[in-house]
Amino acid sequence: MTEITENIKKHDDSDSQSFENLDVSKCRDVHIVKYKNHSIYIVGTAHVSNESKRLVKKVIEDIKPGLLCVELDSQRYDALTGKKKWEDLNIFEIIKTKKTFFLIAQLALAGFQRKIGNQLGVKPGSEMLEAIKLAETHNIPIALVDRDIAITLKRAWRKTPFYKKMVLLSNMLAGFFSKQEINEEELNTLRKSDVVTELMKDLQKYLPEAKTVLVDERDQYLVSKTIESLNDEKEIVLVVGAGHVKGIKECLENNKENEINLKLLEEIPPVNIYMQVLPWLLPVAILIAFGYGFSLQNYSSLKTGVLIWILSTGVLGSIGTALALAHPLSILSAFIAAPITALHPAIGCGFVVGLVEAFVRKPRVIDFNNVNEDISSLKGWYRNRLTRILLAFIGSSLGTAIGVWVAISWFIAS
Repeated sequence: MTEITENIKKHDDSDSQSFENLDVSKCRDVHIVKYKNHSIYIVGTAHVSNESKRLVKKVIEDIKPGLLCVELDSQRYDALTGKKKWEDLNIFEIIKTKKTFFLIAQLALAGFQRKIGNQLGVKPGSEMLEAIKLAETHNIPIALVDRDIAITLKRAWRKTPFYKKMVLLSNMLAGFFSKQEINEEELNTLRKSDVVTELMKDLQKYLPEAKTVLVDERDQYLVSKTIESLNDEKEIVLVVGAGHVKGIKECLENNKENEINLKLLEEIPPVNIYMQVLPWLLPVAILIAFGYGFSLQNYSSLKTGVLIWILSTGVLGSIGTALALAHPLSILSAFIAAPITALHPAIGCGFVVGLVEAFVRKPRVIDFNNVNEDISSLKGWYRNRLTRILLAFIGSSLGTAIGVWVAISWFIAS
């Protein structure tokens, strides 16, 4: 058992006294790396741990560093410190610019962390916030050394094969409906580790491409941006999730920082040409089939085929929307839009339904204020108008997709 866990066996504020005699330089959760004339104190934390919060405070107060580096980008820094409110979010712009899936992914991860945090009795990211507050109190410069979350998610998405993307989406969807509580053994593991690290164990096994982007690349990015932030400071504290410590240490100790191509790590990979063409093959094939039926003047079969297409996509698209408890107008818009948008992949039924739902049920101030709490439970996702828009987007998209395959199955069978 590490010194830190020997000193802290409970999880209430009374244990903070146990840190008074703690030598942070000998703590296994604090890693000191010499880089040129600098001493970098890498503090590995769990993002939902009171122990990590108290450890960060102890390290900063004892070391009094000349620079604090934190595993945050500007977007997450603003969200954590309250400088950027949810009210600033333009849901219409998110939908129009086709960033809905990335917003859903961010909320899903945040919801998972908050759910864990609720069981542990600590706010996710509290150790980062504690570090920032202490730095501001002691006039210590702060450097945000993590990659923009949008770039990370886009790189992970683009590098993941299509069939694995479907696995990822299905697991996310299953997570929305999961009510399983984490048992005490799992909670104890998370108290001593990083939530993302635990998630990465499964990701590395089933989605190695995503793990490479989410962990390995960010290890390099964190190292590069930390070094870039250095000036004349002798001692630097770097606060990161425990899952990044090993990669960061290896990079610094083996002098691999010069091998890091920061520009490459910030690039969004282009969409594979096959993935650009593939979504259009099915609509084109269906339109050709309809055209062929028309040329044969087989109007009866053609009429039946068109009716099957409209009913299968429209009905299932509207059912998916209804399962999100969307507004009746949104359900109606799904029925109308699904047969058309299914033939135009660049638009998508979810795009139309999301805009309609956002228009007829505009998110209220209370929805923005409660979104951080609501995303931790399925009931909260339904209760909050902002997240219900996203559920309507998902439901209508999945329903339409199922409807397309139902129609195709009928065409093949007939």
